[in-house]
Amino acid sequence: EIKISVIDTGIGISKEGLKKLFIDFGKLEENQTRNRQGTGLGLSICKQIIEQMGGSVEVKSKLGQGTEFNINIKTKCKV
Repeated sequence: EIKISVIDTGIGISKEGLKKLFIDFGKLEENQTRNRQGTGLGLSICKQIIEQMGGSVEVKSKLGQGTEFNINIKTKCKV
């Protein structure tokens, strides 16, 4: 199993925003001046690929404290 974590100390994502994070072209906050264009396709495509490989993506975030993405991918390696 491969585990990847990406952690930042940015503005964080609200609980409501986390629900919309993987929606194609979704907007996390309707009235937010940042993120005017939405989330795009990148996170949605990444999540789909990882899940098709039998893996998972988890996101934890707290407003004002940052966000943590955890990716787990199951794989078989030949030695």
